[in-house]
Amino acid sequence: YEFESDVKIDDDILKQELGTNGDVQLKTIVSTIQKEQNAIIRNTKDRILVIQGAAGSGKTSVALHRIAYLLYHDRERMKSSNILILSPNSVFSDYISHILPELGEEHIREMSFDLFAYRELKDLAADCEDRYHHIENRIRERDEIAEERYRWKQSAEYVGAVESFLVLLEDDLMNFKDFEYRGMTKTASEILELFYFKFTELPLLSRMEAVIEYVLDEYETLARRSIEEEEKLLIREWFMSMYETMDIYKIYNWILEENGFPTLPHVPLENRVLSYEDVYPILYLKQRLCSMKKHKNIRHLVIDEMQDYSYLQY
Repeated sequence: YEFESDVKIDDDILKQELGTNGDVQLKTIVSTIQKEQNAIIRNTKDRILVIQGAAGSGKTSVALHRIAYLLYHDRERMKSSNILILSPNSVFSDYISHILPELGEEHIREMSFDLFAYRELKDLAADCEDRYHHIENRIRERDEIAEERYRWKQSAEYVGAVESFLVLLEDDLMNFKDFEYRGMTKTASEILELFYFKFTELPLLSRMEAVIEYVLDEYETLARRSIEEEEKLLIREWFMSMYETMDIYKIYNWILEENGFPTLPHVPLENRVLSYEDVYPILYLKQRLCSMKKHKNIRHLVIDEMQDYSYLQY
């Protein structure tokens, strides 16, 4: 039993709960909810809520009770499948395994942000280091140059460098040429016009798909005939060849080279292993260059241990 004598607690129920032996799993805090915690749990007017407090002050407990409250309060429109918890590691999953069922809620999806990132990057690399590899390397090597490189790749300066790079990339990445198909002709300048002006709101590496659809629809409308799927694949391949490259890994190396940093190894996809310092910079670049999958079913996101995230991860 331990009691902090500098803190005067007038609540006998709270004092009794704090004095009991702890459990390895997270307990419900319904019997000891304080005024400030209750205000956080029941807040429905703010879209974004940051809970700050010292270690052991009940932040995670409040977040979980808040989930239970929101599911009850908005039960007509929100289900457990609409909520995602981002947590630092799998230990957390075991830690909270019984709390929501105890509060009357079914299982809610929980994953680490690293796992989310790796799933998004599996088409660019065979494997990725996680945060623990990164921490171990930092402790073992204590490389100031590597530290500086890591800080830059997670910073607002990196985001600014990417945005400046993308402005010039539009010209450097494309090699437009004339297209002819069964009496229909699209000149290089007409394709350029479609690419840069009609579909300018689309990300760069997804834009040609829209141009292809436009050209195919135009041909089928004018010719009053459908194009076979095999021919569509060949046409698509021909249009995609106008890109200098569609490999985001390679484009990322161009950014590193332009900013004076060492580039990643030039190896095929099956041999690529991304170091942790490159995972989120490449993910950000992919988000800017491609139409990413939308997670429309997620309506409420809980981020645990938010102080551990970098500017770029936010």
